[in-house]
Amino acid sequence: MSGRVQLRPHQREAVGAGVDALSGTGHAAVTIIAACGTGKTLIGKRVAEHFAARGPVLVLVPTLELLTQTAARWLADGGFDQLIGVCSLPGVHDRSLRGHLLLTGDAGVLARRVAEGGRIAVFATYASLPTIAEAHRDQRLPPWVFALADEAHRTSGDWDKRWALIHDDRAIPAAHRLYMTATPRNWRTTSNPKARTRIERLASMDDPTIYGPVVYRLDLAEAIARGILADYQLIVPEVHDSMLRDILHAPLPTPHQDGLRLAAMQAALLMSMAEHDVRRVLSFHGRIAAARGFVASLPETADLLAERTGIRNPWANALYCNQPTWRRQQIFREFEHFSAHTPGSTAASHDCAVLASVRVLSEGVDAPDTDGILIADPRRSPSNIAQSIGRALRKPPGQAKCASIFIPVYIAPGQSTQEAMDSSSFSDFWRFFNGLAVYDTRAYQRFGSRVKARPQPLAPRPHRADEVTRTLKLRTHKAPNNAFWNDGLQAAQAFWTSHGHLNVPSEHVTSDGLALGQWIGQQRSLYAAGALPAERIAALTSMGLAWPHPPESFEHHLARITACAARHGTLALGKNAHGGDRRLAAWLETMRCRADTGQLAPARIASLNAIDPFWNPPWSLRWQYTYTQIRRRLTTSTWRCTYHRHASRDSAWDSWLDRQITHSDLLDSQQKHLLAALARACPDAHPHSMLLTRPISLRERAFNRGLRAARQYHQRYGHLDMPKDHTEEILGDQVHLGAWLARRRRDSAQMTPRQQAGLEALGFETMPVFLPPAPPLRDAAA
Repeated sequence: MSGRVQLRPHQREAVGAGVDALSGTGHAAVTIIAACGTGKTLIGKRVAEHFAARGPVLVLVPTLELLTQTAARWLADGGFDQLIGVCSLPGVHDRSLRGHLLLTGDAGVLARRVAEGGRIAVFATYASLPTIAEAHRDQRLPPWVFALADEAHRTSGDWDKRWALIHDDRAIPAAHRLYMTATPRNWRTTSNPKARTRIERLASMDDPTIYGPVVYRLDLAEAIARGILADYQLIVPEVHDSMLRDILHAPLPTPHQDGLRLAAMQAALLMSMAEHDVRRVLSFHGRIAAARGFVASLPETADLLAERTGIRNPWANALYCNQPTWRRQQIFREFEHFSAHTPGSTAASHDCAVLASVRVLSEGVDAPDTDGILIADPRRSPSNIAQSIGRALRKPPGQAKCASIFIPVYIAPGQSTQEAMDSSSFSDFWRFFNGLAVYDTRAYQRFGSRVKARPQPLAPRPHRADEVTRTLKLRTHKAPNNAFWNDGLQAAQAFWTSHGHLNVPSEHVTSDGLALGQWIGQQRSLYAAGALPAERIAALTSMGLAWPHPPESFEHHLARITACAARHGTLALGKNAHGGDRRLAAWLETMRCRADTGQLAPARIASLNAIDPFWNPPWSLRWQYTYTQIRRRLTTSTWRCTYHRHASRDSAWDSWLDRQITHSDLLDSQQKHLLAALARACPDAHPHSMLLTRPISLRERAFNRGLRAARQYHQRYGHLDMPKDHTEEILGDQVHLGAWLARRRRDSAQMTPRQQAGLEALGFETMPVFLPPAPPLRDAAA
């Protein structure tokens, strides 16, 4: 296939080291450590090619995105007859892979396709290792001639976890193993005798009995020194206004301060992009709502600063896990191809590009044309820091580049960067950068210059003064004092003069940034509560204000959804709402969209939270609605859920709890808390309710582990008849289920009534604690 890539010198070094170590010295496993952006995918492929003629090759990655990216790179580079993907993806979204990559999650299909022979590469996520182990165990899948573990630090830690199955040659037999990472992780067992841990063995990347020797190492500092990666500079804004700086550093989040922090971060980024001629920036966020709000409001901030920055129309989008795969790929493709020199690209109508990521681009996924990164939220682990920085340091071979790293730590004039960083939540970043200085003599040239105050602040003084003025208005907007009233009254008079009425839309905001629609709504609410002074009533009445909340206003809907929540017990109403609730459901969906994009005022979010804290859950509305209805029914009636071996119908309430118990490892932590609360409120809700709560003793933990294994076996076979030596795998752990059940059968007195009921629901019969006396033998002659 055309498109074969020529190896760069450092890649040839790494490939040679890997091949020589695995074939020449007889090592069964070796490790290659190379900085992000140095081409580890190509290195791994060329090592695999050396062994591919002898049998199938296995490639393991942590994420679905990285699986498709790796498969596409291998396909473009050529050399393999068949590519197979073992994962949960229903189909191939990358057009280049269609017709070339077979996706399956079936062990039998995998074994049959590998048996066809040829040069075969199988790509799998670490989460799919049990499927591959099943193919080896039950489908006679032959051993791998070569296994590549990419982002291998994800396999370290607990030896018994599912992702560490690649180390077990009995489960995943392979003649040669290559572990590749940019951020090796070394582990040590705790010396604290009081520590409660069940980890009996650790997989540490400095253990050569597991990972083999490190045969090639290319650190970040060396990669920069060799010109493989871009040089870098840290940009930290300096704020001369002490009041603004205090607000930006205030630890307590408030609606006004959060809004100002967002504006300051956007302004600092735009001014930095203009000053350093940066056109493509990746920003890293901790929350989806923060990322979406950042990119949604960035064009507005850019418009305000256009005269100073020259940036008038930025391309801004967000990447997060809830998006469809095709949408993420489309957004990333637009960002990756953003170039003023590419006809028809997004640069034709935009002058820069900002892509906000929420844990999507954390590992492996390339962004080679990124000019800089913004760390919007602290990422504390060294591997996260290195992975984030690696997004900016990638560069095409032979091109000069200096990447910019933007950190929203606002330093005072004369304050050292060291002092500012150490006292901020970004202190781990500073320690990481200083750690680079041990190997990189130019680190202090990059960051040492920031110790002294910059001669010019990042954002010019007039712009910051304007921001302070606008922010102070927003700050006083919440306070119930005369200034708040006077500002609102002046805005209302201006609206009345312009329009001849005070029918202000609920979401209306004045050009000065005052939320007049919200202000009017608050006055109406105060009037209805009898808390509005007479002179204020007179002032608004003189302009013809109608005191009842208009039907289209937020406050009117708030009253209606309060009644709705009383009927349903929740505001998680989706598209299937009936009757009069259908319009309320549509209105709530609009509020959710506004909240997720940062367009809904914090006060209004608080009002909705007061009615139902899960009105906008991070999981599906259907899940939240079903949970609420089941809990109401359980706590208000004698109805109880029963065990179902095949709980596959999503609409069946009776089997809903079974699905949650079976798939609890896929639930959000808050969902688990909700289910635990249900189980505590109604312990007999389901025969296996104890699996929804955290055990409080080692004995309970051991029983729950055995019960979960018994459930899994029963769901598979419909009975608990098994050999005494049978073992069952639960979340990567081996449970000796046959022996455990034998002990439960002969020692039922050690179980509580609920534990006995849990096993009996699976058809398990226990021996009575005290056997009745046997009848006396009668003389046959009698």
